[in-house]
Amino acid sequence: MKDLNFLIYGDDYDQISTQIESIEKNINASFDETVIDLEDESILTLLESIQTIPFLTEYKCLIVKNSQILLSDTINEKYINNFLDYLKRPSKSTVLIIVFSKKVDESNSIFKQMSKLTNYVKFICGESDLSSIAFNNFSKAGYVIEKDAIELLVSEVDNVSNLNVEIEKLKSYCFDQRRVTRKDVDILVPKNLETNVYELVTAVLKKDKQRAMHVCIDMTSQSAKEMYIISMLLNKFQEIYAVKKLIIGGMGKDDIARIYNVKAGRAYYMMKNASESSLSDIELNVNLLSDLENDIKMGKTDADLGLQLYLLR
Repeated sequence: MKDLNFLIYGDDYDQISTQIESIEKNINASFDETVIDLEDESILTLLESIQTIPFLTEYKCLIVKNSQILLSDTINEKYINNFLDYLKRPSKSTVLIIVFSKKVDESNSIFKQMSKLTNYVKFICGESDLSSIAFNNFSKAGYVIEKDAIELLVSEVDNVSNLNVEIEKLKSYCFDQRRVTRKDVDILVPKNLETNVYELVTAVLKKDKQRAMHVCIDMTSQSAKEMYIISMLLNKFQEIYAVKKLIIGGMGKDDIARIYNVKAGRAYYMMKNASESSLSDIELNVNLLSDLENDIKMGKTDADLGLQLYLLR
């Protein structure tokens, strides 16, 4: 029974808001609205809320934000199964709106089950769509944007809303010359965490200590914790090792992009790092980071000092 269950998967906050307003307008009865942000609240809060009946109204509208957390391996399987069971037998007085505003793997088994048990609405943009939006926006305003500038811009944004914010910043910055270059984007558009991690990995593989320290400082200035950086580095080196094996097995860029569900530009850099590194170098970094992570967890090493020593080794 999916009449009152909705799943919205999109990368434009304005469209998400419009879709939610449309759903609420069609309730045609009194209701109160509750918003649960899973970045701030636990799945237990969600499970408790869906079992609670409305108070003084005919319906309750429950909006779940940052729902991609439900797909995380860290979520207890029992809680996920309880949530899926609810979707199969939902309350007749609760309108449930599950919002995914960040890109997810649509082949994920939990996501597939949720999409089948709900009214599924999707308006996610691909890399080519974002590029077209950027090009058209600049062109209509009388700006010229270089091809490599668009490629860099699109690689640094997660969705249409963020893209539009960065476009307006670039328009103001480049107002006099009416031309946007890659250098302009590099200066003005903040690098996302994923980009910083790849830059850090590249610097480590090239043994560029100065660059590695610079990127690390940039990441910590954006509130990234040292232990998180170490964990991300370990994951990326493990990923590079796997990509190296895939390349040896004859896989190409499109295969890598499909397997890891990433943009073609990101797959290119994944292959570049793997191709330019030996298996022994990759294994060495995996072992060093694994040992460092364990030593920090056991209290043998300070995270900040340990990370700096690793980057300067």
